Amino acid sequence: MHPKAAKSGNRRFGRNRFAPKPTSSKRDCSANRVKTFFSTSSCLHRSICILHCAKICFLPLHYRFDQSSTSQTVPFVIEESLIGKYIMRGLNEVQKLKAFCKSLPKVELHAHLNGSISFDTIQELVTLKREIFPEFEGLSDVEKTLLQPKDVLTMDEVFKLFPIVHSLTLHKEAIELATTRVIEEFAADGVMYLELRTTPKATAHMTKMDCIQAITSGIKNATTGPRAIVVKVLLSIDRSRGLKDAQDTVELLKQFVQKGESLIIGVDLSGNPKVDGRQYLPLLTTVREMGLKITLHLAELSNYIEELDALIAFKPDRIGHGTFIHSHGNASTVQFVSKHKIPLEICLTSNELCGTTKTVADSHFKIWKKLANPVCISTDDKGLMGSDLSNEYFRAAQAFDLSRLDLIDCAKTSLKAASLQHDDSTFISLKERLDFFEKECISIALKS
Repeated sequence: MHPKAAKSGNRRFGRNRFAPKPTSSKRDCSANRVKTFFSTSSCLHRSICILHCAKICFLPLHYRFDQSSTSQTVPFVIEESLIGKYIMRGLNEVQKLKAFCKSLPKVELHAHLNGSISFDTIQELVTLKREIFPEFEGLSDVEKTLLQPKDVLTMDEVFKLFPIVHSLTLHKEAIELATTRVIEEFAADGVMYLELRTTPKATAHMTKMDCIQAITSGIKNATTGPRAIVVKVLLSIDRSRGLKDAQDTVELLKQFVQKGESLIIGVDLSGNPKVDGRQYLPLLTTVREMGLKITLHLAELSNYIEELDALIAFKPDRIGHGTFIHSHGNASTVQFVSKHKIPLEICLTSNELCGTTKTVADSHFKIWKKLANPVCISTDDKGLMGSDLSNEYFRAAQAFDLSRLDLIDCAKTSLKAASLQHDDSTFISLKERLDFFEKECISIALKS
């Protein structure tokens, strides 16, 4: 979410294990067990599932889920401490729901590189800058105060963090380190597929080409070997930087395409939502003719939607945020999006922090779900906003009463919306992982 987009009863879980079991047919019993397992009110069955999934999570890295498969499937890995905590007695239902969200193989489609940099990585970047530029005196006292851990961040505090990150990522070594760490953190959160987006920048210490190469190097660093994450990049066109800057980015993109660079898969139109994006349509058409994907930040502000119809008619592959399409766009625009099933990348915590939705429960997520339109739960700026993808799934589950099957379906929806061909071996492998996770969960529910 661009800074300009921001506005200036407990439930009882589980069945009494000592109560008599209802009599029913074997088939009905099986169906009910599966339904109970995946409902938000199930305690025992969720516990069994997570414990069983621990067997999957801690398989050796060389293990293949399907030994006969020809696709390159890598196992899903989560923190050992999480499972250790989960099997301990005394965990409440909120903690168990969080554990499920953590263990679920997830897909992240809307993550800005700079905004995804964690406070720990910021400290690493400070150290790196001191090593490269001895004259750098470090962060100011005000900046250090802003970086102190907090349970809750305000949007004003988040906005003040962006300039700090920018000042620390002005050279290619910092870009490479930041990219590597961001990917590692997403992988630790259970993300199996990640699309990072960033605006290539030229500074006194690097060219735009240096910047992009540093990003691809960072990806290779973080995914070399049997890592449990696949990473791609969208190059962002910042609306506020003008056509010349956008043209330079597209020209660089052409060079990478000609070299056969598979990590860069498309373009994202982002930046100040008050700047009309229609001027970039010819360039976006050029990108599409190159066979690449396009996602557009749209309708982030309720009073800047004049561009909406033209940009929606362009039929982007995905829409970023789209917060006010349903409430301030024309009915025909909503129908167009729904008819063509254009996926929306919705970032619940970001929208709430920016004030474009009052609470997560007020999100347009439920509107588009009701229309059966693809919705992709995403983070936006997980590092600076303090909410990883597992937490976004957790918040969605609580706000919209999503079952475990619903959460798995959310991950499947995001995978289908990813910038991958559905006959591609990578897509097939990722789908196998999600299908395997779901199958195992259902299997354990039936046996329990």
